[in-house]
Amino acid sequence: MRDDDAAGLIAERLLQVIDEGQRTATYKLALVLALMDACAEGVGVDGYAPESVTTRQVAEHVVRIYYPQVREYFGSAGTGVALRQISNKNSVSLAAIYRFRLEADGVALGVAMRTMPEAYERCLDEVEWNFARYPLLLLQVLGGSLVPFLYETSWSSGISRRQLDSAPGIISFQPGAADELLRIAPLVRPLVEVHWIRQVAKWNQVDVESERLRGHLFGAERAVFPDWLRTALREAQVDRCFYCDAQLGAQSGEIDHVLPWSRWPNDAMENLVLTDRRCNNDKRDRLVAIKHIHRWVERLEGQGADLAGIAASQGWDTSTDRSLALMRAGYAHLPEGTPLWGARGELRVEALAPIRQLLAAASR
Repeated sequence: MRDDDAAGLIAERLLQVIDEGQRTATYKLALVLALMDACAEGVGVDGYAPESVTTRQVAEHVVRIYYPQVREYFGSAGTGVALRQISNKNSVSLAAIYRFRLEADGVALGVAMRTMPEAYERCLDEVEWNFARYPLLLLQVLGGSLVPFLYETSWSSGISRRQLDSAPGIISFQPGAADELLRIAPLVRPLVEVHWIRQVAKWNQVDVESERLRGHLFGAERAVFPDWLRTALREAQVDRCFYCDAQLGAQSGEIDHVLPWSRWPNDAMENLVLTDRRCNNDKRDRLVAIKHIHRWVERLEGQGADLAGIAASQGWDTSTDRSLALMRAGYAHLPEGTPLWGARGELRVEALAPIRQLLAAASR
C-alpha cells in the first residue's frame, strides 16, 4: 500500500471512530484528542512523533481535557449545573477528575498538579485504569470488528490496577500513524469538538448553538486575562507589540497565543504575548513566519525563566517543554506552501526547513 493510501485510510477510519464515538459517552472523542496531544508533546527535536506512548501519558491528557469541563456550566438561565458526558448515570473517570478539581478548589490544572501531587496521582490512577480497560481497547472496534489501524496495545481487557501500577501499558503506533495523527490534527480537532458539543447539548438539553457551551467545553478556561499577566508581558516586551514592534503606549494591548489555541490548546505563559490590537485581529488563528519564531525563541531562552517564575507565583500555567514541543510538532507537520502570517495584511510562503531547524536548536 502506498504511503498516501495508508494515510488516507487512517483519516477515513478516524472519521468513522468520531462518528461512532459520540453515541454513549464522550470518552472515545476525548481519547482521540488525548492521543494527538500525547504525540505532540512527545515529539523529538525534529518535531516528529514518538513510536509509542503509555497509558499514563494518555491519562494525563484526558485529565487535561476534562478538568475545565467538570466545573459548573452556567447557561442563559444563569443556573450552574454539572454537565453529563455519558449516557449512563455514573462515570468513573469524570467523577475522579471532578473530585480532584474540588480538592484543588478549582485552581488551574498546572497549579493543582504542582501543589497537590498526591491527589493528582490518585486521579490519574482512576483515569488510567478506566481508559485502559475500555476506550483504549474499544476505540478501534469499527462495525463490531477490531481494526487496529492506529496502534497495538501491550495488555488485554483483563488488566488490573496493580499491573498498571507496576508498569503502564504501552500503546505502539502503526508505522506512520502517529505522525499522520499530528498532520491531520488541525482538521480533526474542530470536527471532534463539533460532535462533542452536539452530544453534550443533547444529553443536557442545552442549546447546541450556544457560544457559552462551546466556550465552556473547549475555550480557554479563563476568557479574561488578568491585569498582572498583561503587565508582565508588557514589561518583558518593553512596552512594544510582539509582532510589529510598535510602542503600545496608552493601548492596553491584547494577549495572543503565538501557537493558535485552535491548533494546540496551550494557555501556558510561554505561549502568550502582548500585541497591538490590529496585529492580533489580522493574525487570528494563523501560524507565524520565521521572524516571529526567532523572536519567540529568543524570549524563551532569555526571559523564559523569569516569566515562568512570575506565572508560578500567580498560579498561572507555565511549561517551556510543552510549549516548545507543541510548536515543533505544529511546524514539522505543516505542508510546504502553507501561507504564514508575517505582518498586517501580509501572508507569505516560506521554506519550512529553517523554521524547523530553529525550533530544533532551541534550548528548553
